[in-house]
Amino acid sequence: MADKADTDKKRKPSKQSISEPSEIETSVTEDKSPDTKKKKQKKKKTKHTDIEAVMEDDEYELEKSNEKEIAGIKKQLKEITSKLNNMVSKIDKSTSTLEKKLEQVIDKDSEGMNIREIIKEMFTDMKESLLGSAILRIEKLECQQFDRESDKDKHSKKIEQLEKHIKDRDQEIHALKRDVIENETKREYSQNDFEQYTRLNNIRIRGLPENDENPRAEKAEETTEKVVKLLSERKINVVYDDIDISHRLWKTVRGKRDVIVRFKSRMKRDSVMRNKRSLRGSGIWLFDDLTKLNHEVFMSVRHKMKDEVDQAWISNGKILYRDKSGKVIRVDYDDYDSWLDLPWPNT
Repeated sequence: MADKADTDKKRKPSKQSISEPSEIETSVTEDKSPDTKKKKQKKKKTKHTDIEAVMEDDEYELEKSNEKEIAGIKKQLKEITSKLNNMVSKIDKSTSTLEKKLEQVIDKDSEGMNIREIIKEMFTDMKESLLGSAILRIEKLECQQFDRESDKDKHSKKIEQLEKHIKDRDQEIHALKRDVIENETKREYSQNDFEQYTRLNNIRIRGLPENDENPRAEKAEETTEKVVKLLSERKINVVYDDIDISHRLWKTVRGKRDVIVRFKSRMKRDSVMRNKRSLRGSGIWLFDDLTKLNHEVFMSVRHKMKDEVDQAWISNGKILYRDKSGKVIRVDYDDYDSWLDLPWPNT
Protein backbone atom coordinates (compact mmCIF):
# COMPACT_ATOMS: atom_id res chain seq x y z
CA MET A 1 0.00 0.00 0.00
CA ALA A 2 2.82 2.33 0.80
CA ASP A 3 4.32 1.61 -2.62
CA LYS A 4 1.00 2.32 -4.23
CA ALA A 5 0.69 5.63 -2.39
CA ASP A 6 4.18 6.57 -3.42
CA THR A 7 3.32 5.67 -6.95
CA ASP A 8 0.22 7.89 -6.86
CA LYS A 9 2.23 10.76 -5.44
CA LYS A 10 4.75 10.41 -8.25
CA ARG A 11 2.01 10.30 -10.89
CA LYS A 12 0.30 13.49 -9.71
CA PRO A 13 3.11 15.81 -10.77
CA SER A 14 3.11 14.11 -14.17
CA LYS A 15 -0.53 15.11 -14.73
CA GLN A 16 0.28 18.68 -13.87
CA SER A 17 3.17 18.59 -16.32
CA ILE A 18 0.89 17.20 -19.03
CA SER A 19 -1.44 20.17 -18.68
CA GLU A 20 1.41 22.68 -19.20
CA PRO A 21 1.56 22.38 -23.00
CA SER A 22 -2.11 23.29 -23.36
CA GLU A 23 -1.47 26.49 -21.39
CA ILE A 24 1.47 27.25 -23.67
CA GLU A 25 -0.71 26.66 -26.70
CA THR A 26 -3.40 28.91 -25.25
CA SER A 27 -0.87 31.66 -24.58
CA VAL A 28 0.57 31.36 -28.10
CA THR A 29 -2.92 31.45 -29.60
CA GLU A 30 -3.85 34.47 -27.48
CA ASP A 31 -0.56 36.19 -28.33
CA LYS A 32 -1.12 35.68 -32.00
CA SER A 33 -4.57 37.23 -32.23
CA PRO A 34 -3.56 40.90 -31.62
CA ASP A 35 -0.75 40.67 -34.16
CA THR A 36 -3.05 39.33 -36.88
CA LYS A 37 -5.38 42.34 -36.74
CA LYS A 38 -4.88 44.96 -39.43
CA LYS A 39 -5.60 48.62 -39.11
CA LYS A 40 -7.61 49.96 -42.00
CA GLN A 41 -6.38 53.18 -43.46
CA LYS A 42 -8.87 55.78 -44.51
CA LYS A 43 -8.57 56.82 -48.07
CA LYS A 44 -8.50 60.54 -48.67
CA LYS A 45 -10.60 61.63 -51.56
CA THR A 46 -8.89 64.09 -53.79
CA LYS A 47 -10.15 65.79 -56.91
CA HIS A 48 -7.96 65.68 -59.99
CA THR A 49 -8.88 67.50 -63.16
CA ASP A 50 -6.01 65.98 -65.08
CA ILE A 51 -6.38 62.25 -65.94
CA GLU A 52 -2.61 61.73 -66.08
CA ALA A 53 -2.21 63.13 -62.49
CA VAL A 54 -4.94 60.74 -61.21
CA MET A 55 -3.18 57.76 -62.78
CA GLU A 56 0.20 58.68 -61.28
CA ASP A 57 -1.26 59.28 -57.77
CA ASP A 58 -3.25 56.01 -57.83
CA GLU A 59 -0.25 54.01 -58.95
CA TYR A 60 1.98 55.64 -56.31
CA GLU A 61 -0.58 54.99 -53.51
CA LEU A 62 -1.05 51.38 -54.66
CA GLU A 63 2.70 50.70 -54.66
CA LYS A 64 3.06 52.38 -51.27
CA SER A 65 0.21 50.37 -49.70
CA ASN A 66 1.56 47.12 -51.22
CA GLU A 67 5.00 47.78 -49.73
CA LYS A 68 3.45 48.39 -46.28
CA GLU A 69 1.30 45.25 -46.50
CA ILE A 70 4.21 43.07 -47.63
CA ALA A 71 6.35 44.42 -44.79
CA GLY A 72 3.52 43.65 -42.35
CA ILE A 73 3.20 40.10 -43.69
CA LYS A 74 6.93 39.50 -43.35
CA LYS A 75 6.83 40.81 -39.80
CA GLN A 76 3.91 38.51 -38.92
CA LEU A 77 5.65 35.49 -40.46
CA LYS A 78 8.78 36.29 -38.50
CA GLU A 79 6.81 36.57 -35.26
CA ILE A 80 4.95 33.31 -35.96
CA THR A 81 8.22 31.48 -36.68
CA SER A 82 9.79 32.84 -33.48
CA LYS A 83 6.78 31.80 -31.40
CA LEU A 84 6.75 28.34 -32.99
CA ASN A 85 10.42 27.87 -32.18
CA ASN A 86 9.87 28.97 -28.57
CA MET A 87 6.85 26.71 -28.30
CA VAL A 88 8.71 23.71 -29.67
CA SER A 89 11.61 24.32 -27.29
CA LYS A 90 9.18 24.55 -24.36
CA ILE A 91 7.45 21.34 -25.45
CA ASP A 92 10.80 19.56 -25.77
CA LYS A 93 11.80 20.83 -22.32
CA SER A 94 8.48 19.67 -20.84
CA THR A 95 8.85 16.30 -22.54
CA SER A 96 12.34 15.77 -21.14
CA THR A 97 11.08 16.74 -17.67
CA LEU A 98 8.22 14.27 -17.93
CA GLU A 99 10.55 11.55 -19.12
CA LYS A 100 12.76 12.04 -16.07
CA LYS A 101 9.78 11.95 -13.72
CA LEU A 102 8.44 8.83 -15.42
CA GLU A 103 11.68 6.90 -15.16
CA GLN A 104 10.80 5.85 -11.64
CA VAL A 105 7.29 4.82 -12.72
CA ILE A 106 8.70 2.74 -15.54
CA ASP A 107 10.82 0.71 -13.11
CA LYS A 108 7.82 -0.12 -10.89
CA ASP A 109 5.05 -0.31 -13.44
CA SER A 110 5.13 -2.98 -16.11
CA GLU A 111 3.03 -0.80 -18.37
CA GLY A 112 5.40 2.17 -18.18
CA MET A 113 6.46 1.83 -21.78
CA ASN A 114 2.84 2.20 -22.85
CA ILE A 115 2.48 5.37 -20.79
CA ARG A 116 5.65 6.76 -22.34
CA GLU A 117 4.40 6.05 -25.82
CA ILE A 118 1.02 7.63 -25.04
CA ILE A 119 2.72 10.81 -23.83
CA LYS A 120 4.90 10.96 -26.92
CA GLU A 121 1.86 10.52 -29.19
CA MET A 122 0.04 13.24 -27.25
CA PHE A 123 2.89 15.70 -27.71
CA THR A 124 3.26 14.66 -31.33
CA ASP A 125 -0.44 15.41 -31.93
CA MET A 126 -0.04 18.70 -30.10
CA LYS A 127 2.92 19.70 -32.29
CA GLU A 128 1.04 18.74 -35.44
CA SER A 129 -2.01 20.74 -34.32
CA LEU A 130 0.08 23.85 -33.63
CA LEU A 131 2.02 23.51 -36.84
CA GLY A 132 -1.22 22.98 -38.76
CA SER A 133 -2.65 26.18 -37.28
CA ALA A 134 0.51 28.08 -38.24
CA ILE A 135 0.39 26.63 -41.75
CA LEU A 136 -3.24 27.69 -42.11
CA ARG A 137 -2.31 31.21 -41.01
CA ILE A 138 0.54 31.32 -43.52
CA GLU A 139 -1.76 30.07 -46.29
CA LYS A 140 -4.27 32.76 -45.37
CA LEU A 141 -1.57 35.42 -45.60
CA GLU A 142 -0.47 34.02 -48.97
CA CYS A 143 -4.07 34.19 -50.21
CA GLN A 144 -4.29 37.81 -49.08
CA GLN A 145 -1.07 38.60 -50.89
CA PHE A 146 -2.38 36.86 -54.00
CA ASP A 147 -5.56 38.95 -53.83
CA ARG A 148 -3.48 42.09 -53.57
CA GLU A 149 -1.44 41.08 -56.60
CA SER A 150 -4.70 40.45 -58.48
CA ASP A 151 -5.96 43.91 -57.49
CA LYS A 152 -2.66 45.38 -58.65
CA ASP A 153 -3.02 43.64 -62.03
CA LYS A 154 -6.57 44.96 -62.37
CA HIS A 155 -5.37 48.46 -61.52
CA SER A 156 -2.56 48.16 -64.07
CA LYS A 157 -5.05 47.12 -66.74
CA LYS A 158 -7.26 50.07 -65.80
CA ILE A 159 -4.27 52.40 -66.14
CA GLU A 160 -3.47 50.93 -69.56
CA GLN A 161 -7.08 51.52 -70.65
CA LEU A 162 -6.93 55.12 -69.42
CA GLU A 163 -3.61 55.68 -71.22
CA LYS A 164 -5.11 54.27 -74.42
CA HIS A 165 -8.15 56.49 -73.94
CA ILE A 166 -5.92 59.55 -73.46
CA LYS A 167 -3.86 58.61 -76.53
CA ASP A 168 -7.03 58.31 -78.62
CA ARG A 169 -8.23 61.67 -77.33
CA ASP A 170 -4.86 63.24 -78.16
CA GLN A 171 -5.11 61.90 -81.70
CA GLU A 172 -8.63 63.28 -82.00
CA ILE A 173 -7.49 66.68 -80.70
CA HIS A 174 -4.55 66.67 -83.11
CA ALA A 175 -6.88 65.86 -86.02
CA LEU A 176 -9.27 68.62 -84.94
CA LYS A 177 -6.41 71.12 -84.70
CA ARG A 178 -5.24 70.12 -88.16
CA ASP A 179 -8.76 70.58 -89.52
CA VAL A 180 -9.03 73.97 -87.81
CA ILE A 181 -5.72 75.10 -89.34
CA GLU A 182 -6.77 73.88 -92.78
CA ASN A 183 -10.15 75.60 -92.49
CA GLU A 184 -8.51 78.80 -91.27
CA THR A 185 -6.10 78.68 -94.21
CA LYS A 186 -8.97 78.18 -96.61
CA ARG A 187 -10.90 81.01 -94.98
CA GLU A 188 -7.94 83.39 -95.25
CA TYR A 189 -7.43 82.39 -98.88
CA SER A 190 -11.11 82.93 -99.67
CA GLN A 191 -11.12 86.28 -97.89
CA ASN A 192 -7.97 87.45 -99.67
CA ASP A 193 -9.25 86.20 -103.01
CA PHE A 194 -12.59 87.95 -102.54
CA GLU A 195 -10.91 91.19 -101.49
CA GLN A 196 -8.65 91.06 -104.54
CA TYR A 197 -11.65 90.37 -106.77
CA THR A 198 -13.34 93.58 -105.54
CA ARG A 199 -10.23 95.52 -106.64
CA LEU A 200 -10.06 94.26 -110.22
CA ASN A 201 -11.59 97.52 -111.53
CA ASN A 202 -9.04 99.63 -109.62
CA ILE A 203 -5.62 101.05 -110.41
CA ARG A 204 -3.19 102.76 -108.08
CA ILE A 205 -1.50 105.99 -109.25
CA ARG A 206 1.72 107.10 -107.54
CA GLY A 207 3.26 110.57 -107.90
CA LEU A 208 0.14 112.57 -108.84
CA PRO A 209 0.66 116.16 -107.56
CA GLU A 210 -1.51 117.53 -104.76
CA ASN A 211 -2.71 121.04 -103.92
CA ASP A 212 0.11 123.00 -102.37
CA GLU A 213 -2.05 125.14 -100.08
CA ASN A 214 -4.14 122.40 -98.36
CA PRO A 215 -3.48 118.88 -99.67
CA ARG A 216 -5.82 117.22 -97.16
CA ALA A 217 -8.76 119.31 -98.39
CA GLU A 218 -8.72 117.75 -101.88
CA LYS A 219 -12.12 116.30 -102.76
CA ALA A 220 -12.88 113.16 -104.80
CA GLU A 221 -14.14 115.25 -107.73
CA GLU A 222 -10.90 117.25 -107.85
CA THR A 223 -8.81 114.07 -107.69
CA THR A 224 -10.85 112.53 -110.55
CA GLU A 225 -10.36 115.63 -112.71
CA LYS A 226 -6.58 115.49 -112.14
CA VAL A 227 -6.51 111.81 -113.13
CA VAL A 228 -8.49 112.41 -116.34
CA LYS A 229 -6.28 115.38 -117.25
CA LEU A 230 -3.06 113.43 -116.60
CA LEU A 231 -4.11 110.41 -118.68
CA SER A 232 -5.47 112.54 -121.54
CA GLU A 233 -2.19 114.48 -121.76
CA ARG A 234 -0.40 111.13 -122.12
CA LYS A 235 -2.67 110.06 -125.03
CA ILE A 236 -4.61 107.61 -122.89
CA ASN A 237 -8.29 107.87 -123.81
CA VAL A 238 -10.16 108.40 -120.53
CA VAL A 239 -13.15 110.66 -119.81
CA TYR A 240 -14.73 111.71 -116.53
CA ASP A 241 -17.67 109.31 -116.91
CA ASP A 242 -15.32 106.31 -117.22
CA ILE A 243 -14.36 106.68 -113.54
CA ASP A 244 -16.62 105.63 -110.71
CA ILE A 245 -14.61 107.38 -107.98
CA SER A 246 -11.07 108.50 -107.18
CA HIS A 247 -9.59 109.18 -103.74
CA ARG A 248 -6.22 109.54 -102.11
CA LEU A 249 -4.80 107.26 -99.44
CA TRP A 250 -3.66 108.57 -96.07
CA LYS A 251 -0.12 107.23 -96.26
CA THR A 252 2.36 109.36 -98.18
CA VAL A 253 5.12 108.06 -100.44
CA ARG A 254 7.94 110.57 -101.11
CA GLY A 255 5.74 113.38 -99.83
CA LYS A 256 2.73 112.49 -101.99
CA ARG A 257 -0.27 110.28 -101.34
CA ASP A 258 -1.20 107.49 -103.75
CA VAL A 259 -4.52 107.68 -105.60
CA ILE A 260 -6.96 104.79 -105.97
CA VAL A 261 -9.03 105.06 -109.15
CA ARG A 262 -12.08 102.82 -109.58
CA PHE A 263 -13.31 102.45 -113.17
CA LYS A 264 -16.88 101.59 -114.07
CA SER A 265 -15.68 99.06 -116.65
CA ARG A 266 -12.96 96.48 -116.15
CA MET A 267 -12.22 96.59 -119.86
CA LYS A 268 -11.53 100.32 -119.59
CA ARG A 269 -9.31 99.73 -116.62
CA ASP A 270 -7.34 97.01 -118.49
CA SER A 271 -6.97 99.35 -121.48
CA VAL A 272 -5.41 102.03 -119.27
CA MET A 273 -2.98 99.51 -117.73
CA ARG A 274 -1.89 98.31 -121.18
CA ASN A 275 -0.91 101.90 -122.05
CA LYS A 276 0.85 102.75 -118.80
CA ARG A 277 4.18 102.93 -120.66
CA SER A 278 3.03 106.29 -121.96
CA LEU A 279 3.78 107.71 -118.49
CA ARG A 280 7.48 106.92 -118.62
CA GLY A 281 9.62 109.87 -117.63
CA SER A 282 6.71 111.75 -116.06
CA GLY A 283 7.46 110.72 -112.51
CA ILE A 284 4.04 109.06 -112.29
CA TRP A 285 3.43 105.30 -112.13
CA LEU A 286 0.39 103.04 -112.48
CA PHE A 287 0.06 99.86 -110.41
CA ASP A 288 -2.48 97.12 -109.88
CA ASP A 289 -4.48 97.68 -106.71
CA LEU A 290 -3.40 94.63 -104.67
CA THR A 291 -4.37 93.46 -101.22
CA LYS A 292 -1.74 93.88 -98.53
CA LEU A 293 -0.88 90.15 -98.60
CA ASN A 294 -0.69 89.95 -102.39
CA HIS A 295 1.46 93.09 -102.51
CA GLU A 296 3.97 91.60 -100.03
CA VAL A 297 4.16 88.34 -102.00
CA PHE A 298 4.49 90.18 -105.31
CA MET A 299 7.38 92.30 -104.02
CA SER A 300 9.02 89.13 -102.64
CA VAL A 301 8.82 87.46 -106.05
CA ARG A 302 10.28 90.53 -107.77
CA HIS A 303 13.23 91.13 -105.44
CA LYS A 304 14.08 88.07 -103.33
CA MET A 305 15.16 85.65 -106.09
CA LYS A 306 16.51 87.74 -108.93
CA ASP A 307 18.88 84.97 -109.94
CA GLU A 308 15.87 82.78 -110.82
CA VAL A 309 13.05 85.28 -111.59
CA ASP A 310 13.41 87.19 -114.84
CA GLN A 311 10.14 89.16 -114.73
CA ALA A 312 7.02 89.31 -112.49
CA TRP A 313 3.57 90.82 -113.18
CA ILE A 314 -0.10 90.77 -112.16
CA SER A 315 -2.92 89.38 -114.30
CA ASN A 316 -6.51 89.54 -113.02
CA GLY A 317 -5.26 89.73 -109.44
CA LYS A 318 -2.95 86.70 -109.88
CA ILE A 319 0.83 86.85 -109.42
CA LEU A 320 2.91 85.40 -112.26
CA TYR A 321 6.60 85.38 -113.08
CA ARG A 322 8.94 84.15 -115.81
CA ASP A 323 12.03 82.25 -114.73
CA LYS A 324 15.42 82.37 -116.42
CA SER A 325 14.49 79.46 -118.68
CA GLY A 326 11.47 81.38 -120.02
CA LYS A 327 8.84 79.31 -118.21
CA VAL A 328 5.82 81.26 -116.88
CA ILE A 329 4.79 80.22 -113.37
CA ARG A 330 1.77 81.34 -111.34
CA VAL A 331 2.26 81.81 -107.60
CA ASP A 332 -0.47 79.86 -105.81
CA TYR A 333 -1.74 80.67 -102.35
CA ASP A 334 -0.01 77.56 -100.93
CA ASP A 335 3.34 79.06 -102.03
CA TYR A 336 2.81 82.40 -100.29
CA ASP A 337 4.51 81.40 -97.03
CA SER A 338 7.56 80.08 -98.89
CA TRP A 339 8.06 83.41 -100.64
CA LEU A 340 7.39 85.47 -97.52
CA ASP A 341 9.91 83.44 -95.47
CA LEU A 342 12.75 84.11 -97.93
CA PRO A 343 15.26 86.73 -96.73
CA TRP A 344 15.40 90.11 -98.41
CA PRO A 345 18.57 90.74 -100.46
CA ASN A 346 21.20 93.04 -99.02
CA THR A 347 20.87 96.63 -100.19
